[in-house]
Amino acid sequence: MILLLITLSLTSYSKVLGIRGINHVNEDFRISKSFEQDEFLLSKYIYKRFLDIRKSDESDYLDSIKIEDLKLRSSRVADFVEVIANTFKIDVLVLLGLLERESFFMEQAISHTNAAGLTQMTRWGIGEVMHQLGLVENEADVKAVNVFRRYYNISRLNISPFYKIPSLKELSKYNDKKYWTNTKSGVKKLLLENGALSVVFGAIFIKALVAKNCKTSSCLANFDSSNNLNAENIYEKSLISYNGDRTAIKECKGFKLPASRLEERYCYAKKVLFASKQAKNYIKSNFRNYHSIKAALSSIKQSTYFISF
Repeated sequence: MILLLITLSLTSYSKVLGIRGINHVNEDFRISKSFEQDEFLLSKYIYKRFLDIRKSDESDYLDSIKIEDLKLRSSRVADFVEVIANTFKIDVLVLLGLLERESFFMEQAISHTNAAGLTQMTRWGIGEVMHQLGLVENEADVKAVNVFRRYYNISRLNISPFYKIPSLKELSKYNDKKYWTNTKSGVKKLLLENGALSVVFGAIFIKALVAKNCKTSSCLANFDSSNNLNAENIYEKSLISYNGDRTAIKECKGFKLPASRLEERYCYAKKVLFASKQAKNYIKSNFRNYHSIKAALSSIKQSTYFISF
């Protein structure tokens, strides 16, 4: 079941995705707020998925991790996923589904192709992000670079008390592809040591792909995954590009594979979106109970109680 822990990686074919020339990534790109969210509920979902795998007959790779550590991992990942999704204005549950499929929320995950971290970045994925941040000889549009740099710095400031995300100046030291391959050094080493940085890289890549598939600035300005019927299709197309690994998927239960698309990548995208819907359903089912308790106990110091479903 290592395949469940170390899932599909970003593609070596991402070099030819053509996302560096997009010129309509903008700050009007909106995040879905169909129901209130917070990191506690996200943490509860991640922890539930950890327990689901521990209980399954298919895997034993989580058995060696203490329950207390799984709770801490869940809380930590949920905390920076919430911050990063809101900063980059992408659907937090799609991002959550991406982490579930890519690394199963394991920050030190390394695939057989050396894709690294929570968002399983390969050297080509890293290269695309470095271009979007303007840290290498720039092939990205200046407006996109400005937006991604701003979001990077906002994430860094908001997360820095817990995770020391390197500054853009510090990151610029790795401005050559020789720093993007080895998991023992360079950018991949940074991603494995810093889960928040890995998610920032993944958020930049997925948002650039959404912009590419949205085609126009007006599409992004009105993009809202809760109300826009085309939003899921755009996310699906973006995820197909995000995961271009040609490794065969042996089964894709529950999903019809169109002959016109690469089946493995299409299956991957469907599974990410399915995971995000699972998270949404779980959170919605717990939302009212949690927030009613939270409101009732609002006058009590938060550290004096623990809410559990």
